[in-house]
Amino acid sequence: RDGFEVNVFASEKNGVINPVDMCWDAKGRLWVICSPMYPQIMPGEIAYDYILVCEDTNNDGKADKFHKYLEGLNMPMGLCLGHGGLYVTYNTQLLHYKDTNGDGKADDKEIILEGFGTGDAHHTINTPIWGPNGRLWISQGYNSYSYIESIDGIKTLSGGSTWRYDPRTLQLDNFFNNNGVG
Repeated sequence: RDGFEVNVFASEKNGVINPVDMCWDAKGRLWVICSPMYPQIMPGEIAYDYILVCEDTNNDGKADKFHKYLEGLNMPMGLCLGHGGLYVTYNTQLLHYKDTNGDGKADDKEIILEGFGTGDAHHTINTPIWGPNGRLWISQGYNSYSYIESIDGIKTLSGGSTWRYDPRTLQLDNFFNNNGVG
């Protein structure tokens, strides 16, 4: 369309390696899960996936400032900003990280929920996104079987579906309820 332009905002040379998920914040910064370890960690290897923040400080449409918000991860599958920090779907857990001292790096970690299935790395919980109802919606792949202890009891899910988590009430349910339990 006239007046629009397409350009590369950030690339591998800036550290955006094997991007898994991304989101934009209110300041126009791009947050990216980078997984150079993908598709799996090798025996004896130390986890080194990370979350990179990319910023355009001179408003030319290209990121020119980069910093790692979080390092030492092993294939996180999703991220979503909210509640003064960053939600991350990571293996069996939904985590919330915060930068409490203003240095641009996560220094506070809270386990929100755990017990999500890991039957296959490609089917772990992923791609969290805020719904219009104020709940965090999270996908789960087909080959995962989850058993989560939540504020309102044990929640289970066998196979692919979508979880809904309400951070105000701490309630969790699965939207499609494909296994009849939940």
